[in-house]
Parts: sequence; structure tokens; C-alpha cells
Amino acid sequence: MASPATVFSPTLNALNQLRFASRGTDYQPSTRKRKRTFGFLARIRSRTGRKIIARRLKRGRKNMSH
Repeated sequence: MASPATVFSPTLNALNQLRFASRGTDYQPSTRKRKRTFGFLARIRSRTGRKIIARRLKRGRKNMSH
């Protein structure tokens, strides 16, 4: 009798495909969206964003944000 590891199972094959799905087309960079989300003006608009800018300024960062 064959061991369970050598028996072909469609469900195991499907699980394997889901587990190792190819990832490569997720990130489509957009400068406009990046700046609107993580930019200096976006940081200044919110209270937590201003805290981020203050922390980076205190640390002596050359760039405060995007």
C-alpha cells in the first residue's frame, strides 16, 4: 500500500497552488497617490501626521516626508 505522501490528491494540489501563488503585479507606483497619502501636506493636515513630522524633525531627518 502506498504512503499518503505519494498519493495524488486534487485538494492538496489546490492548497499548494494557493500557498505559492505568484506575486508580482501588485505594486503599480503612482507619484500622485504616494504624495497625497504620505506627503508633507498630508502629514500636516492631521494631528497624528503633525506628530510624525515633529518626531522626524527632532531626530534630525533630512527629509520630513515624501
